[in-house]
Amino acid sequence: MRKVGNFKNEELSDEQYYVLVDFIASTKNVIEAEALVKILFTESEIAVIGQRLAILRMIAKDFTYSEIEEKIKASTNTIAKAVNSKSKEKLFEKYFDEMLKHYRYKPEKFQKALKKLYPTAKISAGIGIRAFLREEAQTRKKLQNKND
Repeated sequence: MRKVGNFKNEELSDEQYYVLVDFIASTKNVIEAEALVKILFTESEIAVIGQRLAILRMIAKDFTYSEIEEKIKASTNTIAKAVNSKSKEKLFEKYFDEMLKHYRYKPEKFQKALKKLYPTAKISAGIGIRAFLREEAQTRKKLQNKND
């Protein structure tokens, strides 16, 4: 994989960045978004980005570093890197925070999308989805208790 620092043409690099952002924004549904992720990113890139998103979602829900460490097996260094990378993007931080605030994971969206792709397959919520939904329910209870 080419190192970003070795890419010298800044004008072309900027254009590629904006094309990527625009391309991501152009997805119309879950199937297109998944196609984009599966084709553009390696498994390790998906894992890193997914873990970073999980960390930032948990931070937004007032989880402590130790709770995050235990829950998703991320080191405090990894958690700090995710938090710092978000914090240094002051211009975009408020937009990202708004997105996190309003985002709700809906596994049924993925099940419907998968049924379109594989109409004869029997698709049901897997263990991972159930665990995630339990975590979301616990988070809601935690937030309710804080507000009471």
